[in-house]
Amino acid sequence: MKHRGRSTPNWSALCLLLIVSSILMAPLLTPGAALAAGPGDTWTWGRNQYGQIGDGTQTQRHTRVQVLTGVAALAGGDAHSLALKSDGTVWGWGYNASGQVGDGTGGYYPAMQKNPVQVSGSLRATAVAASGSHSLALKYEGTVWGWGSNGTGQIGDGSSTNRLTPVQTLGINGVTAVAAAAQHSLALKSDGTVRAWGYNMNGELGDGTQTGRTTPVQVSGLTGVRAIGGGGFHSLAAKSDGTAWAWGRNTYGELGDGSTTRRLLPVPVSGITGVIAVAGGYDHSLALKSDGTVWAWGYNFYGQLGDGSTTTRLTPVQVEGLTGVTAIAAGRNHNLALKSDGTVWAWGSSSNGQVGDGYTVNRHRPVQVSGITSIAAIAGGGFHSMARAFASPPPGTTLTHESTTPDGIPVVNGGTDATLTTQGCAGGTANYLIVRGSTTVSSGGMTEGPAGAYSATVPALAVSGLAQVTIALQCPSPQVMVFDVIYLEPNGAVRTTTGIPIPGATVTLYTSDDPAGPFVQVPDGSTIMSRANRHNPDLTDALGRFGWDVTAGFYKVRAEMAGCVSPTAPGQTYVETDVLTIPPPVTSLDLRLQCAPPTAVTLTSFSVASGLGGWLFEAGLGGGRGGDRLLETQEGQVTPPRN
Repeated sequence: MKHRGRSTPNWSALCLLLIVSSILMAPLLTPGAALAAGPGDTWTWGRNQYGQIGDGTQTQRHTRVQVLTGVAALAGGDAHSLALKSDGTVWGWGYNASGQVGDGTGGYYPAMQKNPVQVSGSLRATAVAASGSHSLALKYEGTVWGWGSNGTGQIGDGSSTNRLTPVQTLGINGVTAVAAAAQHSLALKSDGTVRAWGYNMNGELGDGTQTGRTTPVQVSGLTGVRAIGGGGFHSLAAKSDGTAWAWGRNTYGELGDGSTTRRLLPVPVSGITGVIAVAGGYDHSLALKSDGTVWAWGYNFYGQLGDGSTTTRLTPVQVEGLTGVTAIAAGRNHNLALKSDGTVWAWGSSSNGQVGDGYTVNRHRPVQVSGITSIAAIAGGGFHSMARAFASPPPGTTLTHESTTPDGIPVVNGGTDATLTTQGCAGGTANYLIVRGSTTVSSGGMTEGPAGAYSATVPALAVSGLAQVTIALQCPSPQVMVFDVIYLEPNGAVRTTTGIPIPGATVTLYTSDDPAGPFVQVPDGSTIMSRANRHNPDLTDALGRFGWDVTAGFYKVRAEMAGCVSPTAPGQTYVETDVLTIPPPVTSLDLRLQCAPPTAVTLTSFSVASGLGGWLFEAGLGGGRGGDRLLETQEGQVTPPRN
């Protein structure tokens, strides 16, 4: 910005971007309340050329090894792995040439992390996804963040630059689920629509074109979606009406529509209903039906369709011998299924031991993974597999039960009401949600009692199989909001920015002829400001931006938001800058306000087992009889899954 004299109205662009990011100034829990323990152990097996097993070696593993505890969710890329811990942090390990591990390193030396390392930044995530060489995380407020390979825009930040640490995917919020494919990404929104970005030569994005996108676009014609999945170069969705849909590459019939014609728009998968979940391998696809059976279609050279053959199928066939399945996952050419008894079954390619039965023999039908039971979640990588075990309840959270398993998991009577309790903060709010697969079976508010205790009566659950109980506990927590005002250079380049843009903040421009003051508010419509914007006070726009073109002089900027006060001047409802001398250009401002909620959200998780009539469930966790089921409980997922 240059000045040619104040007497001539040569306005200089004072284009500013107001960013607000939250810094918590109070603990998540009240003093004396312990953060709960996380979920159970994580196990991995299969190929380990790049350390994707996470055991500190590069030794291939044909049976499971333990790598982490306290994990809530898992995801596998082609040669890297992700784990979401119950405190919202994300951890990565394995191949890292494109930065897909997310710890800020990358390049071809060092090209791997053989032990789990924390992904940089305070993600506070609720879900993760990985495929190829990029990674995604869903944050609790419904935004998506990505890192790693970005050559086709699969991170969604508007560029094709690889990212070594997480950056926000642009133009999308209200997301409830994410999925990653080889070179594109998918997100399911709370309104049941789907967004996609990245590579699109085969119609992977479903927008009717073959144009790659570096920011999300809406998948055409899809509504009422309950679950999504990414394949190699194709995409999948399950709708709430039980139908499955697919689009993208179709060389081997992976779209399941009876053809090998690629589709630029979603088409229904032929001959299958009652679908509640989908998963994609490199050239094949899977669907889980509400009756607990699994169906597959597409490439079958390695037996990945599980029908006892190696015949490629253009429409779905049932995977043999699998019933009572509650979750599915796909690797490049192998698959995993989690049964309601807590066992894991696998089939397809096992050249690296990824089937997990101790051999490197391809399996054309499902076989049980050796040495693991009480499993709550599964994930498939390119040539490796992952599973997470159940865990006993953390301190302060209970569900009334009749007995416990040898693993310390409480067993509740699924035929009667139960009482759910958790310990948190005084003056907060708590709600619970119980989900089996993709179906909500119970939900409601929790009543606050003395000393920050919350409870709810959970009606008898007439369902079987795995379920997840989500408790969203929100605690009042004063925050400091940091206003970083960033100068937009005349050439359009923006200097470094951090945080989340906030619309609707009031900013006011003041001026003086003397740097010592007094400063007075610039009148609305004043010719000190150019015609481009003569509004004062002004409001930040939807992207958090504000600004004026001004003549040279001395200025101050004041910022204020409803419900906020100055952290250093008690009772003052605004903060303002020091004197700004124009020129030279303003490059940044740091304004801080202490604000009332938004609230902090506690994160914890545990597991329970349930059976009708008080029966224990099978699979070596206490004997038992038929009709039994497991319940997994997880707190902290703010955006509930769709039903």
